[in-house]
Amino acid sequence: LPGLRWKVWLMNEAEQEAGGIYLFESEAAAQSYLDGPIVAALKSSPVVSNIDAKVFDMLESHTAITRGPVK
Repeated sequence: LPGLRWKVWLMNEAEQEAGGIYLFESEAAAQSYLDGPIVAALKSSPVVSNIDAKVFDMLESHTAITRGPVK
């Protein structure tokens, strides 16, 4: 995906929930992903429901303290 640095995949099988934490190079790249064909396909899929997406700013100095993969 253009602008995607990494993704952490999440799964809670007991609650049948899945998700991810994504790091994009820019807010524009994140918004392009959200407006793009992958998210559109998920929204139209009969096996996927309750899609929720939020865009956050990264606290780079805080993340560096805990050795988050930000570089």
